[in-house]
Amino acid sequence: MDTQNYSYFIQEFKKTAKIDLALYKDDQMVRRLENFIRNKGFKDFKELGQLLQENKELVEELKGYITINVTEFLRNEKMWEDFYKVAVPEIIKGKRKIRIWSAACSSGEEPYTIAILLKEHFPTLDVEIIATDLDSTILAKAQKGIYKKSDIRAFDSRILSRYFEEVETDYLKVKDEIKRKVRFERHNLLEDPFPKMVDLIVCRNVLIYFKDDAKNEVYTNFSQSLVDNGILFIGATEQIFKPEQFRFKILKSFFYQKQKEGM
Repeated sequence: MDTQNYSYFIQEFKKTAKIDLALYKDDQMVRRLENFIRNKGFKDFKELGQLLQENKELVEELKGYITINVTEFLRNEKMWEDFYKVAVPEIIKGKRKIRIWSAACSSGEEPYTIAILLKEHFPTLDVEIIATDLDSTILAKAQKGIYKKSDIRAFDSRILSRYFEEVETDYLKVKDEIKRKVRFERHNLLEDPFPKMVDLIVCRNVLIYFKDDAKNEVYTNFSQSLVDNGILFIGATEQIFKPEQFRFKILKSFFYQKQKEGM
């Protein structure tokens, strides 16, 4: 890797895109960007950095490219069983309404999965879901709630008929009763203020791309966002080492519960 030119590119990208790639793991980000440079026919990181100053479309294209938009409905299905069998009952004790944050939600499959599962298993529960992502383009797709039938194959036919409607031959749209439960907003986990008084945060397979210092800062902010006894649900490829430093205890694999201060 050309360290000097990569450092220059990071500096220019931060100026134009307001995203600090220095907080992401270098090896993974460099490989991703080298593919972009090669596919676009650019010379190196220096040329790419120089072009950012005059090409807003390139900046937006790069923002979309570096965002890890890999998601699906009911991804890691067993973990979603633990979500509604273990995590949700733990946080709704004595509550009629809960607030959930789906962080780095990509194209919307995750927050819609949350809304559907809660409607199925806790039909009288009042639910507010905040769904955020860094990529404005992918959020626009999420707000439409339209997906290929093949992308929703994890749900059985009963769920599909109840919560989706056909809009084209091979496409289904999330019904309005589910869409109304989700509010989409742009949010940068490494820059923007975090929502407060959240009962449950779902952030899966995202922080593995962050350097340790950035990751620890996000976990600290997640803890501050959660109410006491609130829960953080992370991905199958992730683990929080020394969760107690963030006032977390392990509730179940991939689910961490915030402890009251002093416990």
